[in-house]
Amino acid sequence: MSKHAYARIHNLLNDNHIPIIEYITQYLDILNVRFLEMDKEKRLKNISISAKRIANPNEEYFFLKHQVKKEADRLNCCVEDLKVNLDYPEDIVW
Repeated sequence: MSKHAYARIHNLLNDNHIPIIEYITQYLDILNVRFLEMDKEKRLKNISISAKRIANPNEEYFFLKHQVKKEADRLNCCVEDLKVNLDYPEDIVW
């Protein structure tokens, strides 16, 4: 990782106020699976994009948040009890 990419990620995750209260962690699972499905070179190129998506939630995040909250209300359970139907890769090549 270049020094520039590292500095950008560091700034994103430390200079912003990341909204962790009521953060929909299912979104992190989605980002993780996408990231792990990339090859090594593509992961390296996309790590700052992933950090930005965590630090600055986008439309996809807010749509998922709405859907998860709606489903939790329907099932009368906590948002944290719901899981996204994802398959983490069995073998991860770092």
